[in-house]
Amino acid sequence: MTYAAELDDVRQEVRRGYASNVVTFWPKHPGVGNVAVTGTPTYEVFKPGASTATVSGSVTVAAVDGVSKITTTIDASNTTTYELTTDWSWVVSYVYGGVTYTETIRFDVVLEPYRPLVSLNDFQNEIADIGTRLTRQATAIAGGRTAEEHASVLGMQAWAQVRLWLMSKIHAQGGTRPFLIVDREPIRLCIVAKALELAFRSEGGGLDSESRALAEDWRTEAESRWSAMGPLSFSTTDDRDGDVVVSSWTSQRMRRIWS
Repeated sequence: MTYAAELDDVRQEVRRGYASNVVTFWPKHPGVGNVAVTGTPTYEVFKPGASTATVSGSVTVAAVDGVSKITTTIDASNTTTYELTTDWSWVVSYVYGGVTYTETIRFDVVLEPYRPLVSLNDFQNEIADIGTRLTRQATAIAGGRTAEEHASVLGMQAWAQVRLWLMSKIHAQGGTRPFLIVDREPIRLCIVAKALELAFRSEGGGLDSESRALAEDWRTEAESRWSAMGPLSFSTTDDRDGDVVVSSWTSQRMRRIWS
């Protein structure tokens, strides 16, 4: 197959209370890569710790350059059934080469899913002539690919790394991802800087090369932007109101003085 932006590098998220949520899976086989499935695959959805499926059915299969892309719509409009929690399981069964395979894809049910809505404009706001470099990289990956498409893919890859920072910050503050009220702008700025790091790193070159120096510069910038973020905001209910700010854990040593 030609290069396809699979965009499945990060944990998928479902918005609780809404019906139009989509989870995606690209079937792969060791030693082969992406494959085309046969028949009609099926799926089951399990909440964490449950042995009985919440819902089951058939999946939608799309052919993309000779391989398969599997998608299912998760209707999370029933807020009683779809609790705000992580590690839901989407269990997909499909047939490849006459053999049935079953894969488990995890997703989280959250108040506010986050998608890195990053465009070429964001890159050009940082580096005016970055479009020329991204066009060259995009063409090397797949003929006819545009700088805009490449920038969007880099944004998704950068989000996979920035999300690790976000999860560490959430845990350090004693919060949970499902109840996080996403502060999108500062996160987006971090993603753009991280994506530029990836763009320059993909140029190759040794430790003393210009591309490596620029990659390191943008890595430092991404970390600086992340460090400048304040405490995260969480909701104690599902009203999407950032009514609680969970502070970092601290310890204090106190001494009693007798009068």
